[in-house]
Amino acid sequence: MRAATGRTLARTRYADRMLGSSALGGLNLRLIVIALSIATVFPATAWAAAIPAIHSEAPPDALTADPIADLAADLDYDLEQIYRFVADKIQYEPYEGILRGVVGTLEAGAGNSSDQSLLLAALLDESLIPYRFARGALDETAAAEVAKGAIIDASEARAAAERILVGDVEATLRDVSAEPDEAARSQAVAASDAVDATIERAAAQLDGTVALIEEALIEAGVTLPGITATLPAAEVEAHTWLQASFGAEWLDLFPSLAGTATGEVPTVAAETLDALPDELRHDLEFEVFVERVQGDQLETESILQFSAPADRLAGVPMSFGHLKPSGLEQLGIAVRNLMGDGGLQYQAVFDINGQSIVGDEPVTFGIRDSEGGGGLFDDSGFFGDDDAPAEGAGPAQGEATAEWLEVRYTPPAGEPVTSRRTIFDRLPPDQRFGGEPGVESVAAVETIDLDGTGELDFAPMVRMHSFAVATSTTPGSTLVSRATAPDTSILTSMALAYHYLRDILAVEIGLDRNVRTFLDGPNVVSVSMGVDVEPEEPVLRLGVDIWHRSTGTMPVDGGATLASQPGVLTGVLAHVAERTAVQPPLDESGTVPPGHLGVGELFDTAARAGIPTVTIQDRVPAGAAYGPAAMALIGEALAAGDIVVAPAQPVTVGGHERVGWWRIDPDTGLTVDVMDDGTGTESTEYQLPLTMEFRVANCIFALTGTIFAVLVEVLDMGGFNDAKRGVSLVSILYQGLSAGRSWGGTCK
Repeated sequence: MRAATGRTLARTRYADRMLGSSALGGLNLRLIVIALSIATVFPATAWAAAIPAIHSEAPPDALTADPIADLAADLDYDLEQIYRFVADKIQYEPYEGILRGVVGTLEAGAGNSSDQSLLLAALLDESLIPYRFARGALDETAAAEVAKGAIIDASEARAAAERILVGDVEATLRDVSAEPDEAARSQAVAASDAVDATIERAAAQLDGTVALIEEALIEAGVTLPGITATLPAAEVEAHTWLQASFGAEWLDLFPSLAGTATGEVPTVAAETLDALPDELRHDLEFEVFVERVQGDQLETESILQFSAPADRLAGVPMSFGHLKPSGLEQLGIAVRNLMGDGGLQYQAVFDINGQSIVGDEPVTFGIRDSEGGGGLFDDSGFFGDDDAPAEGAGPAQGEATAEWLEVRYTPPAGEPVTSRRTIFDRLPPDQRFGGEPGVESVAAVETIDLDGTGELDFAPMVRMHSFAVATSTTPGSTLVSRATAPDTSILTSMALAYHYLRDILAVEIGLDRNVRTFLDGPNVVSVSMGVDVEPEEPVLRLGVDIWHRSTGTMPVDGGATLASQPGVLTGVLAHVAERTAVQPPLDESGTVPPGHLGVGELFDTAARAGIPTVTIQDRVPAGAAYGPAAMALIGEALAAGDIVVAPAQPVTVGGHERVGWWRIDPDTGLTVDVMDDGTGTESTEYQLPLTMEFRVANCIFALTGTIFAVLVEVLDMGGFNDAKRGVSLVSILYQGLSAGRSWGGTCK
């Protein structure tokens, strides 16, 4: 059996490599270096420096550590001990298919019958005990018993969540040799107070938004279903368990019911399998589409695809962006520059844990001169005489007019659910959504000199998107390890931190409202950063976008009657986490600096302007002035049978009319925030003198400080904040919070 001290030493060696000789100095340096490195995205030709920073390889000990082997050894390779661990320590949660996999289920401390069985099988594998999978239907009594076992009281749920959220964080950080001074202790108190204020603000936003939605639904005569403890059909019709070889017999191991003895099973096997089929997995697919000029038409084609099961993507750093040929060369990828000096050429790049997938075809643009004519591919040699545009003409043949990124989620035996985001669109909305899109309506490319060197870029193509997939509660140790790894970008850390922040709020706020939430499908979020070209000056925009969310709810054992519908509560909770992740700290007057945009802010602004809230069912009211894009999106929601709660008219934000709404499934209560561009994006903008790269770093450092300060507050739940290392860490994060207040909403 492997000794526990051996594992402790391994963790210590990893911490040595990760943080250096001092947790205070090392971690502080890491955060600053990461923040500064992100400024390299602004010179487009240097964007390649950001891609290798997306965790190109796992930390050294992560490559050799085997938690399943360690656990099997700790359980003495004994069948009874192994079964008791999975049945009694891994909480059953009702969702369908294989969502978390072996390690994900172990880290989450919870799983459905398939994931519990996979973990049990892996432990038996390590113990050289033969097994097979069994599947069979549960009758009404057995299904009710399994569902009842998934209900736990608030104290159990809180304790379980804290074990995961705190986990081995202490082992991930090195001891601090020096005692913290009084200044560090004062900073720790100030940071703790700031995080308390953040959580209080989040709770107020949650309660206010839920009340607004429910009042609008009541006024419209809409009643949503309540919370029930039931199993999904797949868990009833084909429940999974294990059978272990026991002499000449097969011994049933049914971990879905805690306390069930070996050999006991509430049903009979309809089939036995050597392995569970891949059809049970939750699949995610990423695909990029480009629209180009072809003849006198606009044609769309796919240029990049990537897909994988969600359980294999959970926690894996992923990033999407574009590179010029010179940037690709830094990745060791040779791409012919087709444009010469007469236009712009980019290649779509999707990076998964350091492995880059490059788009099949380039994305090309022409550039007009300051007079609006000439200079359009004139010197590129890319087009023949028949294809090259005349001076002042529209786009050339093959030129890109729009690009979209799609994320498709396919549940086991279910239909795909697609989320599409516009990367750029050179057609006006009334043409895109209200008529027949034509080449003659394509707008010219507006370029920007990002670094003052004279090299031009198309702003949407230098935006960087970092993705994080979660299938369960995010372990605090995973977040800290990723955030402090030498090659993790700050956007990747922030994407992972969003999931962590949502999980914290679910514990701190959700349990107090008698709802226990868990992920019953992959949750996909991205953090993006880029520059928007505004009339006055460029704007740095940092955004969090929820591409897919899927949350199950269970009542709390012994809890009072729910005050809010659980689907609405969990949907708004996800939005509040998104809002909290990018919303700058309150300024000295207690208000949020300007420049923050999201559905929550739009409703707040509408209320201040006296704009009422309306509930839209079946069809959009006559005379609604939401704009063609918003009208099309609302129409899609209504056609799907959903309900929309929105301001009665567009809201003016930053000189632009915008609208956002809540989309609600009347059958489940599932609630999603949607902006008029089709995103669920919560974003903060900063007026940015682009040559001030250090100030860019400070903006991002300040925003990230809010998220990571919450980690320290959670550590306090386990008494960790009293340790020397906790005080030192929180003093660092206080610097980030302080920077957020001093930089405010302008960063200039």
